Amino acid sequence: MHRISLIIPCYRDSATLGRAIESAYAQTMPAYEIIVINDCSPETEEIEKVLKAYKDVVYFKNPVNIGLAATRNKGVSIAGGEIVTFLDADDELHPQKLELQYPFVGKNCVVACNVERVAIGRLPGQWCHYEQANAKLFRGSRWMIYRNALTGASLMVYKCLLERMGGYDSDLRSCEDFDLWLRFAKEGIQINNIRLPLYRYYFNQSGLSKNYLNISNWEVKVLLKHFSRECVTLSNSKWAASVWAFYLLKQMARYEASNDPQLAELIDSNLSKLDSVSYLFTLLRLIWISRLPKAYVKLFGGL
Repeated sequence: MHRISLIIPCYRDSATLGRAIESAYAQTMPAYEIIVINDCSPETEEIEKVLKAYKDVVYFKNPVNIGLAATRNKGVSIAGGEIVTFLDADDELHPQKLELQYPFVGKNCVVACNVERVAIGRLPGQWCHYEQANAKLFRGSRWMIYRNALTGASLMVYKCLLERMGGYDSDLRSCEDFDLWLRFAKEGIQINNIRLPLYRYYFNQSGLSKNYLNISNWEVKVLLKHFSRECVTLSNSKWAASVWAFYLLKQMARYEASNDPQLAELIDSNLSKLDSVSYLFTLLRLIWISRLPKAYVKLFGGL
């Protein structure tokens, strides 16, 4: 059996770090090691106080803040296990996550899982016990690009494979997981998703409007990187133009939910990039001028 290193990046998470570590300790298949990477946090004193209760946790502190993607890469570089998996310091793992994912990981195969979303301040339900797990196979980056459906922190992967892929793109301060899934798919790496909620993601409802702008901005950067890898542009590829239009509709729906003027500016800028595709530009411009009907917000607003 190959060893699994569990990597926990940490920044402003001193209040929840203990909960995350406890969920790592509760695994029915124990990790070979638990690595906490402090990304030069202003809460370093509090983080290190929490870690005093966990003497066997491997601890590393970045000398400067480098962001989540680069911090995950740092964890991978110092990991002693042949397999790596991740946990954000404000989230939790199902007790069987490592046990149920392990059979589906391979030298040319990575594994994700479904996610349970819990609003901060609400009590989560009890974990269920699962006798077995089934996986859905995701095929092809050209299909995956229409929906960022896989959670980055749910990943389990062989360390050598992740390093061969270049790790997470440290130029991305958000949506780095979306970018990595697309690169896996483009390279023909098999992606299995365990269709059980083995990862518990805590989110702040009051911060959703701010997140809409942040996610929209970084999604665009990921799309442009992916188009470059595919050697296509908005003007020479109907597929690329349709993907761009799809994400513009999502951004418009987010604007309806947030009324953020900065998001409106981003939409105007992204819409102008479609001016070489006259029929799409005209259609989306009409939608944007009239504003997206509220009925679409339910479909796109939370994505």
